[in-house]
Amino acid sequence: TCLEVDRLAPSVMEKLREAVADPHRSELVGEIVDTWAYSFEPRLYEAVARECNTFNREKDPPPLHITASVEGCGSDGGAADPTSLNALAGLKYEKLASQAASSSSQPLRRGLRAGGASDAEVFCYEFDVTDGAGKRGRALLLLRYYPIKDGGETLPAECKEGFDVRWQCRLLKDERLRLLSFMDPAKLSPRGRWKELHHTLQRVGHRLHGELLLDPSFAVNKMKSELLHAGEESSSGSVKLVQAMKKREVGEWVRPGGVQSLLVEELAQWLRGREDLDDCFRFVPSSEGGDVEVVKQFEGEGYVTKVVRIGGKVLMAPRSVHGQAAASSKLRLWLSKDASKKFDVKTNAVWADVYGFLFFARPGLDHQGVEEACKAATDGEVLYHEAGAHEKAARENEEAPKLQRLPLSHVELKQGTIPDREWQKQVKSQLAQLEKTKPSAVVCIDTSTADATAAGSSFVGGDIERDVPIEYACEGFIDEGKKLWLAVQVHNGSNKVISKTELEKGGYVVKLTATHKSSRRDIIIAASHFYAGGAAWLQPKLDEPGEWVCSIAVVKDGATVGKTWSVTISV
Repeated sequence: TCLEVDRLAPSVMEKLREAVADPHRSELVGEIVDTWAYSFEPRLYEAVARECNTFNREKDPPPLHITASVEGCGSDGGAADPTSLNALAGLKYEKLASQAASSSSQPLRRGLRAGGASDAEVFCYEFDVTDGAGKRGRALLLLRYYPIKDGGETLPAECKEGFDVRWQCRLLKDERLRLLSFMDPAKLSPRGRWKELHHTLQRVGHRLHGELLLDPSFAVNKMKSELLHAGEESSSGSVKLVQAMKKREVGEWVRPGGVQSLLVEELAQWLRGREDLDDCFRFVPSSEGGDVEVVKQFEGEGYVTKVVRIGGKVLMAPRSVHGQAAASSKLRLWLSKDASKKFDVKTNAVWADVYGFLFFARPGLDHQGVEEACKAATDGEVLYHEAGAHEKAARENEEAPKLQRLPLSHVELKQGTIPDREWQKQVKSQLAQLEKTKPSAVVCIDTSTADATAAGSSFVGGDIERDVPIEYACEGFIDEGKKLWLAVQVHNGSNKVISKTELEKGGYVVKLTATHKSSRRDIIIAASHFYAGGAAWLQPKLDEPGEWVCSIAVVKDGATVGKTWSVTISV
């Protein structure tokens, strides 16, 4: 790692070098160089000009404009993009200047200031550490949040959770300290005062990475590769300062100022804003309007919330009213049938009327347990009905359709919600398609075709001399008591044969009614079992001389569906 500082006037660099050699000025210059922000502060500029006797104000007018950057190795081994320290310095100065203006009794200190500010980009905290014997060390903590984007983590592979420690800008490569107590979930009670931050860090703490910059007051080993956490005081710095920083309790981390604020509360607030950048789902508990409930169909698996957040977007399903979803404020989304393939509205899409979002948690939790499980959940499923499902059920006089489920990763967020006009068009299309797939007619086929489609059935290989196929029976008289062979298939609205699976799953039955014309006696035979190719076999035994009218229909729940087929046979 290297630090480059340029665009400083040569005369300024010369005077700074002279000042470092002057013991009376080294403290001031050390503070200036450590801060990086002095060029934005008029009073510090004045201090430099005043301390340097040959400083030329006309030649080096304010601000001094330090430009600094840090370069490191990228994950592929090449050079990474420089990180601008100048931008951070400018941000820091603006925050500190506004803080100083709001408290006239707080003198503006040079160098690393006690206190600091967090902002939307970087959580920044400057603090002092004392060892109880008058020795003081100063440090600057900078944390950045690396959100999930396009379903993947953005934290560079070479970065670890927490912070790297730098001593006088030098990386302590063997240092194991990566968390201070106020940012360590192990030090925050999951049920105590700081439970919110505990759960947040458990969920997203691995996306935090930054730097802890220490001044020379902290002790390091001879190799300058790690801090000295124990032992006698070192010439490199104070061991007690290192220990004091490590042992500081959660509630002792405060940001000084007119009204002191706890760092644990500031970090929680900052993380709430940072999480909005994540392209991942967060389940909203009842306390925040999520309307969490137990759905009987999924009882024992988890709980259902009506609201999830992803980044800055909120997806809100209809609230439940007396156990039923409200008719207003429908949430209709496109889901991918296969998330591994490219989304396509025509070939790889589910039109979903969303009921809610299931997050997994053990059953039997109390209200507080459900709240915590909801906040901690990182994965779940979307519960939905397909477009036209309710309309189909009503048309078919069936029970309300059951909820379907898919992983949240199937939600196509880039597509947004489905416009009402497109939704109604899809429902109409689904109902039209339903009509095409429903039985429209029953068709009698010749027995040779039926033999081929029902290979292995008990009817194949029957006694041809005794049993008469329908195609022969239709040609003339048959003898009383002979069984007929009737092989039928069912066609849909597209005039295609409906398969065995579709017929049996749909609960369809083929019913034959043979009526004697003179006596009006009926012989009724029903077949609910179908063979390969969708064929059904019927064997009426016409046991009375005269004319019989054989009528075959498709029946569901006692009602005839589609057209019937009939034939008159003389016995």
